[in-house]
Amino acid sequence: MLTARGTFTTADYMVLVLVLVLSALIGAFFAYKGRKSTCNKEFLVGNRKLQVFPVTMSMMATFLSAIAFLGIPAENFVFGFQYILVAGGAIIGVFIASEFFMPIFYDMDSVSVNAYLEQRFKSRLLRKIASILFIIQQCIYLGVVLYGPSLTLGSVTGLPVWISVIINGIVCTLYTSLGGIKAVVWTDVLQMSLMVVGFMMVFLPGVLKSGGLRNLFDEAGHYGLLDFDFRLDFQKTFTVWGVLLGWTVIWAINYSCSQSMVQRYCSVRSVARSRASLYVNLVGVSAVLAIACICGLVLFSEYRTCDPIKAGQLNKYDELMPHFVLRRFAAYPGLAGLFVSAAYSGSLSTMSSGYNSLAALIWEDFLVSCLGKRLSSKATIRLTKGIATFFGLFTMLIAFMASHLRSIVQASIATGGSFTGGVGGLFFLGVLFPWCGNRAALTSLLVGVGIGLWVSVGSLLIPRPPVYSQFTSVKDCFSNYNITISVPITTVPKPPPSIYTISYMWIPVISFVVTFFLGVLFTAVQGLKHSAAVDPRLVSPALRGFYKNWLKRLKAERSLNSKVDTMISSIYRVHLISGPSANSTLSATSTHQRCSTVQSLPSNQRLAIGMPTHVSPAGPPIGVTPNSALLQSTGEMRAAHSLYNLNTLSSINTLESTTTATLTRSLASSSSNSDNNNHSHPTIGNNGSNNNSHGSNGHRRTSGSGLSHNATGNGPVAENAAATSSRSALNGGGGAGAAGGSTVGGGFLVPGDDAITARADPTVITYV
Repeated sequence: MLTARGTFTTADYMVLVLVLVLSALIGAFFAYKGRKSTCNKEFLVGNRKLQVFPVTMSMMATFLSAIAFLGIPAENFVFGFQYILVAGGAIIGVFIASEFFMPIFYDMDSVSVNAYLEQRFKSRLLRKIASILFIIQQCIYLGVVLYGPSLTLGSVTGLPVWISVIINGIVCTLYTSLGGIKAVVWTDVLQMSLMVVGFMMVFLPGVLKSGGLRNLFDEAGHYGLLDFDFRLDFQKTFTVWGVLLGWTVIWAINYSCSQSMVQRYCSVRSVARSRASLYVNLVGVSAVLAIACICGLVLFSEYRTCDPIKAGQLNKYDELMPHFVLRRFAAYPGLAGLFVSAAYSGSLSTMSSGYNSLAALIWEDFLVSCLGKRLSSKATIRLTKGIATFFGLFTMLIAFMASHLRSIVQASIATGGSFTGGVGGLFFLGVLFPWCGNRAALTSLLVGVGIGLWVSVGSLLIPRPPVYSQFTSVKDCFSNYNITISVPITTVPKPPPSIYTISYMWIPVISFVVTFFLGVLFTAVQGLKHSAAVDPRLVSPALRGFYKNWLKRLKAERSLNSKVDTMISSIYRVHLISGPSANSTLSATSTHQRCSTVQSLPSNQRLAIGMPTHVSPAGPPIGVTPNSALLQSTGEMRAAHSLYNLNTLSSINTLESTTTATLTRSLASSSSNSDNNNHSHPTIGNNGSNNNSHGSNGHRRTSGSGLSHNATGNGPVAENAAATSSRSALNGGGGAGAAGGSTVGGGFLVPGDDAITARADPTVITYV
């Protein structure tokens, strides 16, 4: 049996050094290429000129770090295949980010994601608190990430962990501070590729040895690794609900409002490309997560009857992956170095993204207000690089502390979950709940983070018995020493309170739920009165239609034609004059299409709208709903211009009430006149006198303000009605002007520029 340590050959070291040198050279290349740049935005977001592919790879590498590389296979080995549900959480999280959050952040064009909080809640304090929480969370997380590959290198080579931490930290800090986000993104492409290679070094030999994926899954199913636990047990480390809900919250927050992620998908050229990078990233993340979980089954197949942790050969399950690679590829120089390089790559990619994001937050949220106008552009870039360097050195210190924690994954999620859950709940409040004000948001954030910290710190500080895999044994382990088992005679200590035994998967969920629902509750107590001050651009685009009745600015931006058409249709119906068919109607979707439809009708069905009236055969009237969009007039354009500049709904409400009263009176008058004139069909106008002139030849003339009737009799109607009459009806009538405020010839009131303008409605429609 091989021990955990083995021989790290010269070839292995050469491969490792080559990867580190390549990463540093990428940073040096972009530093040289951008040496003349004087724009800090170029250093932080690449002036939004990055391509989809490298950004996608960078997002994958950012969150699929060494924690995922070493931790997820180990978690599958210990707790079973339920961890595959992490991919389900990623699907939900990416969808939420793409459809609800990304368009807002992209349109804001701000480097700091926390600028949203200041604009949404009108509170700079909230912005700074969120920034501080993110900085603390990232420092802890990046320190743990830096510790991961250092542990790997130490387990396979015997190299002290502190040397690995220093080498890894210095290289990452170097290329991040030199090349900015472009160097970070392109090194992520290299490092993500190496991570895939590292997974394949475990995946392919394990699957081939088992005789294929089917045999591998059959073996795992036989021993219970494929049994999913659907109980809602908060104390159990892994259940279906714990993994699915916990990771859904984690993914949703990371993709939606994490500075590291938002800074990347907002560095491409358009919203469409940003959305594409998110969904392509989802495909890649899901595939890599599936491979990582299968690697856990490979480790189970290898160590099922000889668990290295139970046998005392390894200290932590996180060391299983390097232990497997050393045993499998000890005879192949360079391959062990390639695997360790993959573990390094997972750490480097996440750390570089974190350093770049931390530098952006410190500058944008704390320094730009006091130093932005005092420093030159080049001095600003140098300061930003210095901030990134500082955080690189600081996280190295955190990494030394991480060596004393039980599990890489649990430590990072438990300590960071309370911060990310609280801040994420705050962003979700802002985007999805426009009534929430800054006081409710601040109170809920502090309470949510406080409860999350209480649970997470308590769960880490209170000692627990070590966790072992329930699926493995040590029956086939051989050693040259005896194991003595002593039974303690002391009293078993009282177990800790149940709240401290909650699974670390639930901690971010608790913090998120408390923050969000307390914000909703506090808002309900204060009253739903803050929505009037909310900029609609700060509410999720997918929900703006739902909130349009609450957000006054959104309601005032409704389309003029849509508003007027709906209003008119609900008030009255008019008659067509002498149509050839009782089923004749005209419908279209736009003014241009409707007018084109009119002109394209055959001669026996052409509609005369504001044009000379032609002879129409006698026939029964047809009831239709008029559509004002058939008309094109100066008054309509002026009305549209006026409506789109409304700041409140008072004008449109006045319009609706005035027009309703006018049309109601007109309908009553029209009905009375229609009964007195057997062959007359009214058009709708304002209350006034009826000027219905019948000539010997049946001419129709409209004058003054009032109801105009189209008189038809047994004889033919004059072939050529007065053109001035029809144009007068179209433009508001010949007698009364627009400034008089009356509607004539079927017109209705709309707000004009300086006076109320009458716009005609096509109620005099005659078949030819």
